[in-house]
Amino acid sequence: MGLLALAACTTVADVITQASGGFHVGESRVTPDGGYQKLRLGFDGWTIWEMASREQLTCYAVKAGGGRLSPVPSPVLGIVAGSGGGFFMRVTRGPDGAPEAIFAGLYGTNAFVKQSLTEVGGRTYEALTPELAVQWEGQSGFYQVTTGPNFTSTENIRRDIGALDFTGVGRAVRELVACASAGAVA
Repeated sequence: MGLLALAACTTVADVITQASGGFHVGESRVTPDGGYQKLRLGFDGWTIWEMASREQLTCYAVKAGGGRLSPVPSPVLGIVAGSGGGFFMRVTRGPDGAPEAIFAGLYGTNAFVKQSLTEVGGRTYEALTPELAVQWEGQSGFYQVTTGPNFTSTENIRRDIGALDFTGVGRAVRELVACASAGAVA
């Protein structure tokens, strides 16, 4: 067993908290700025989100750590935060209408990631890319992510540890590109 092999358990309270803003696939909600949030798809534990403001379309693929429900991404900050942590990818539509480069990373309970580690196949990684994640298709691994309420915080730091199953990551990348190519700006 490696550094990250001890995964945290999900409590009933975690599930109730995460499910409180629950979306159904295909559901779209208007945001205060006149944009929208839409849960486009759910498969293999992944959720694919389309978020738009008047100026920007951003799409997310989120896979919560084992036993947890997917949080709703924050389009304003461009981040994902959710109890227990997990993995996410994000892509925005560029000014030319084409998808820009996909960002990949871990998320945790607090909004700002301070440090993250992922262990897959006996190797530990500090940085994640979509290309690397696609290589892990069908594999499972462990993660540890340390987060704070802001970039400089030294208080209220949270370390989330859990297990991730990368099944469906290739499809998640394809769905992100399709979302950024076809979604409509509000």
